[in-house]
Amino acid sequence: MRRDLTLQRDLYHLAMNHYEVLGVDATASAAQLRSAYLQLARQHHPDFHQGSGGPSSQKPVADSEFRMRQVNAAWQVLGNTKDRAAYDQRLSIEAAASSSVNASRTSSSSGAVQAAGAVGPTGPRIEQPSTAFTPYWENDADDDDSWRYEPDEINPETVPHKSLLAAPAVTFVLGVALLAASAPNGNRALFAAGLICMLLSVFFFVAAPVVAMFKGQIAEERSRRSRSSSRPK
Repeated sequence: MRRDLTLQRDLYHLAMNHYEVLGVDATASAAQLRSAYLQLARQHHPDFHQGSGGPSSQKPVADSEFRMRQVNAAWQVLGNTKDRAAYDQRLSIEAAASSSVNASRTSSSSGAVQAAGAVGPTGPRIEQPSTAFTPYWENDADDDDSWRYEPDEINPETVPHKSLLAAPAVTFVLGVALLAASAPNGNRALFAAGLICMLLSVFFFVAAPVVAMFKGQIAEERSRRSRSSSRPK
């Protein structure tokens, strides 16, 4: 029973087009495609599913490898403008041909039912799937690790304000200057101000990446909601 469910799931994934594999709409922008690809690559990369090596850990690894190949194949086509245009044209032709075939079958089925008369309803016609297979790519290289070396695009919404980025260096330099100025005459006010500036530089140095992390999470959540709302229901 479990093997049948696995087979049905694999057949379902094989029937998906590249847009469905990445979980985006056919009208998605290049940035949305890239974001969806990187998210799925991190989710399904086999290195993140390595278990203890037992039989129970082999199945998740095999599933992740299968899904990773699908994600890479989809990105290899949709990530290139010319290949994506050709693929979209191919989908349009296949959709038109499928509509024509369905209309023809509906017409033939209606004619057969009318011709049968009182004999009774006709049963469904079962057709065996074709066993012919033509690979889409002649040279299907395994490039599962290519995403590791691709730089992520910087989202301006995740970058902290320039004043926060410059604050650690400015307060550090100011603190050193105040401490140096207080050394010859032992001015306690300058010494205290210098220490405060040094502590502020440490605070701003820690605060900048924390702010960037929270802004990145907010931008990622906003992007996820945008992708969810753009999917057909």
